Amino acid sequence: MLRRDADVYVLHLQGTREEIARQHGELLRDEIQKGVVPLMANFLAQQLKDDSGLVSRVKSRAIEALLTGLSRRVAKNAPAQFRRELHIIAEAAGLTRRDADMALAVPDTMMWVVGMADYAWRAGMAVSPMPRGGGVGFGCSGVIAQPSATADGHLLQSRNLDYDGIGTFDKYPTVAFCKPVDGQAYVLIASAGVHSSALTGMNESGIFLGSNTSPTKDVSLGGMPFLAVNEEVVRQATNLDEAVAILDRNKSVSGFNVLLSHGPTGESLVAEYSSSRLGIRKPLGGCLAATNHYLNQDTIPTIPHVSLVDTVNTRKRYAQLRRKLAEGYGSLTVDDLIAMMRAQHEHPTGEPHPLGDVVCNYLNISSVVADVTDRVFWTTCDSAPSALGRYVQFDLAQELSHFGQPRAYPLQVKAADPFRATSDMDGVRAYKRAHQAHSYEAKPEEAYVELENARALLPKEPRIVLSLALMALRTNQLVEAERHAVDYLAMVEDWDARRYRAHLVRAWCMQLQGHHDAARCHLAEARRQSPHMDDADWELRYWSHRRFTHADRERLHVELFNAKRLLV
Repeated sequence: MLRRDADVYVLHLQGTREEIARQHGELLRDEIQKGVVPLMANFLAQQLKDDSGLVSRVKSRAIEALLTGLSRRVAKNAPAQFRRELHIIAEAAGLTRRDADMALAVPDTMMWVVGMADYAWRAGMAVSPMPRGGGVGFGCSGVIAQPSATADGHLLQSRNLDYDGIGTFDKYPTVAFCKPVDGQAYVLIASAGVHSSALTGMNESGIFLGSNTSPTKDVSLGGMPFLAVNEEVVRQATNLDEAVAILDRNKSVSGFNVLLSHGPTGESLVAEYSSSRLGIRKPLGGCLAATNHYLNQDTIPTIPHVSLVDTVNTRKRYAQLRRKLAEGYGSLTVDDLIAMMRAQHEHPTGEPHPLGDVVCNYLNISSVVADVTDRVFWTTCDSAPSALGRYVQFDLAQELSHFGQPRAYPLQVKAADPFRATSDMDGVRAYKRAHQAHSYEAKPEEAYVELENARALLPKEPRIVLSLALMALRTNQLVEAERHAVDYLAMVEDWDARRYRAHLVRAWCMQLQGHHDAARCHLAEARRQSPHMDDADWELRYWSHRRFTHADRERLHVELFNAKRLLV
C-alpha cells in the first residue's frame, strides 16, 4: 500500500523479504529512478571527473575504475539475503544490480579511502585531504534525553541526517512500515529506494536507531557495509544487549556512531564502532549526544589526522547539543529536540550562521524526532535543510494495528521554521545549487556563479567566501582566488580554526604565479594558524610535493621543523 501524508511517501509492505523488496520497488518506481540511489551509484564518477586535459582525464578514469572495483568488493560482503533484496528493488524500479551495489557500497568506500589516506600520510606520501570545492563535510547530529531529563518522563531521541543527496533524498522522503513473515515488524525512515533502516529506524520491540558516520583509520575491505550492519539491529534486536551483540559480531568496513534507545526499559547508549573496535557510551547527566567523532577511550585512538569531516565543525556541534540538553534538563519535550535539530547559532558565540558550525546545515536531508516510549515519531517532508521544514507525525503501533489501511489517527504536522521564508534562506538555496552543480554535475563554472549569488544574499558568511576561493582555484581564476582568500582572512577572527586553509589557497596562487618566497611564507603561516598541527603538516606535505622543486621541499621541511619546535 502507498499513501501520501503531507509530502511523505508512506508504504505498508508485507510478506517475505523478497516480496517486501519488490513492493517497495514497484510502488515507488518513478521516484526511485529520479532519487538518491542513481545519484549515489554514479557519485564517484561525478566526484572524480576531470576533463581539463588528457593526463587529468586518464588519471581520473583510472582512479574511478579503482574505486569502483573496491566498491564492488564491499558490496559483496553484505549478507546475501540483504543484497538480493536491494537487487530486487533496483530491477523492479528499472535500475540495474550494479546501481544497487554501488549505492550500497559507496559511503563505506569513501570512508575506507579516508582511513587509508592516514597511513599513506604516515608513510610520507603526498595526498590532499581538502574536500573538493571546500565542502562542509558530513555533519550528522543526534541526541537522546532519558526519562529523567524530559517533562513527561518519556524517552526521547532525535537525529539529523546530513549527507550528500540534496535534491534527491530530501525530495522523496519515505516511511516504510514492514511486516516480514519471518521476523518482527519495523519501520525504516529514509528516501525512495533506500531499503534500509540503518540510517533511521524503529522496531516493534521499541528500539530506535539513528547513525552518524565517524571517520576512522581502523577500516577493512573485509567488513560489511554499514547499511547491512545497522539494518540487522533493527530487524533482529529486542533489547539493547542484543543490539550491541549484533554490532560486535558484524565487523564493518568503516566507522559509525550509532545512537540506540529502548522504550520499554528507558535505556539508551551510543555504540561507537570501527572495523575491529566497539566502544559504548552511556548517558551522561541523563542525556547523550553524538556528532561525527569518537569519544570512547577505545575508539578515540583510531581517529585519523585528516578526513572529510570538519574537525572543528563536529566538535562545536557536539558542544552546542550538550549545552542545550543541560539547559533543558528535567523539562525537555519533543518541540525542544526539534529546536535543537534546527539550531543555526554557532557555539559558543551564539551568533546566527546558517552556513557555519551549526547543527542544521545545508546538507541536512532528513530529520527525525521520536518519543521512543510511545513509539511515535515525527519526520521531515521538505527540502534541505529539512530540519527547518515541516515535521509529520507517525504512530508505529497505530500503523501496525491498521496495516494496509488508510491512516486511522489524525494527521499532525508541525509547522516549518520561519527562517525558510527569509532572504537568508535564498542564500542557502544558492549555496545548495552551487554544491549540486559542482559535486553532482561536474560544472564548476556554474557553481562559482551560484556561490557569487549566495555571497550577495549572505555577505557575512565566511564559508561562502572560502568556497569561492577554492572554486576560483578549481576554475583557474588565480587573481579571484587570491582576492577571496584575503577577504576570508579579513572576515574571521585570528583564532578561527580555518584560517590556515585561506593561507593554503594563497600559497597555491603564489606558487602557480612563480612567487615561491611568498608561497613559502603563506605555507608557514598556515602551519602556525592550524588548530591541529598534524592536520597542517598533512596538507603542507601535499602542497610541497606537488608545487615545489626538490630543493624547495627540503628547505620548506627544515623551516617547518624549526617552526614546530617553537610551537610544541
